[in-house]
Amino acid sequence: MWKQWAGYLIRESLIPRNQLCTDDFAGWLANQTNLALKGIIGIRAMSELSDLVGETEDAKYYKNISDVYIEKWQGYGLSRDRTHAKLAYTWYGSWTTIYNLFADALLCFHLPSGHGAGSGDAESKQKHFIPDDIYKNQSKWYLSVLQRYGLPLDSRHLYTKSDWEFFAGAITSTKTRKALVESIARWVNETITDRPFTDLYDTEGEGDFSPVRFMARPVVGGHFAPLVLKHACRGKPPRAWTFSTQKTTSWLTWPQRWQRISRRVFRFQLTMEWSCKTNCRATQVAVELANRRVWMHGLHPDIQSICILIITGAICESRWELG
Repeated sequence: MWKQWAGYLIRESLIPRNQLCTDDFAGWLANQTNLALKGIIGIRAMSELSDLVGETEDAKYYKNISDVYIEKWQGYGLSRDRTHAKLAYTWYGSWTTIYNLFADALLCFHLPSGHGAGSGDAESKQKHFIPDDIYKNQSKWYLSVLQRYGLPLDSRHLYTKSDWEFFAGAITSTKTRKALVESIARWVNETITDRPFTDLYDTEGEGDFSPVRFMARPVVGGHFAPLVLKHACRGKPPRAWTFSTQKTTSWLTWPQRWQRISRRVFRFQLTMEWSCKTNCRATQVAVELANRRVWMHGLHPDIQSICILIITGAICESRWELG
């Protein structure tokens, strides 16, 4: 099954056909740069899986293909000056949020085989699967196209997906990440809605919901992306990524801006008028459910607040019978 999956990626990922991606509301598009990157990272992941089960020849095979593909991807998908990724290979002058780059960071492809078993010297001599300048240039680019309420998904529209914003922001510089999180906090504070926290909204104007109304969906778990990377790769980020941790003591330490937005979001949830008659009871149930979950007990209080927000929104939206 895994080989069939990898075979599909080898055939289809480098030059994606005209298709929908996970952001299907944006419409069909061929040669999507971000989608191609996702598939190529998947091929590299298959190399790691093969190595894990002792299939060394398969591991070399998939690694070689992913290395060739990522080189071609850079030629196809990056702007001529390499300052940013294009929306699609033939869309010159366009740009996109390549949130799938997060997977490269999470899977620790910058480390020698074994994910952290090697020394720092070994890591410094190893050529990174995805060049460091792509991370740095994307970080600068995001800051240059940031709008009042966040980072647009791409150059076609001003709407965004908050989960992808956090995926992208997790692997940017401290300056970019703070500006991004602050813009999302501004959206929470300045805009008015009677619906649970959405993951799809406009980054300008009234910051309103798009015609496609997403409410209290599980994808907002993507907001925890910076926290996931904090403990990834055994705490060994690539040396060239130190730009993302300026004036911090550990890789991607929880930023103060992130704490602020979580508090604001929770206050927002407590004060807004849900279109749900059982609001108070819903919040009580959410807190009770959260308290029963052992995994919640060790979490930062602000994260617990967001968890309660998500649970409450789900209760209101689904109109559960609360008894």
